[in-house]
Amino acid sequence: MGDNDLWNDDIVQTKSKGTFMGTETESSLDEGLVVNRIDLPIYISEGDNFHVTPLLSKINAPGANIFVAYTIVKPGTKIPTHDHGDAWEGLYLISGGGKFTIKDKTFRAGPGSFVYFPAHTPHSFINDLDENIVQIQLYSPAGNWSDMRFFDWPTWAEQMQKAPSGNVLK
Repeated sequence: MGDNDLWNDDIVQTKSKGTFMGTETESSLDEGLVVNRIDLPIYISEGDNFHVTPLLSKINAPGANIFVAYTIVKPGTKIPTHDHGDAWEGLYLISGGGKFTIKDKTFRAGPGSFVYFPAHTPHSFINDLDENIVQIQLYSPAGNWSDMRFFDWPTWAEQMQKAPSGNVLK
């Protein structure tokens, strides 16, 4: 059974409220939400070194007060010092790793690590290894995030069709 075999429309239904991926929906987060990464929009940074797929946001679950994303960070990528104002950020590393700086302290984290950046706290990180960091990224409170223009992002499925073999999307 392939990954997409699990996403049979007769078995799993996406539940959300508002407009998501151009479709009007009418259920609420209280009824639940099931999404498949392959059907979701993906942001690919300039230089193709950082990919973000929003799994849960105020766009597909307006009642949610957390933003959850699946992200891939390529080797050599440095995320410069920044903070998220009133929102805290957390990263759960599935694979890969690197150096994470919180204020003036630097830590090494790898698979199975959870990195927490409190609100209003300067932080940065670098993938200084030879493999991708694959992680789940969290922000709370979620904020509106509509300025991220999710609706204009191509889906994973669309990107995979265009990607050359060996690309991080494959």
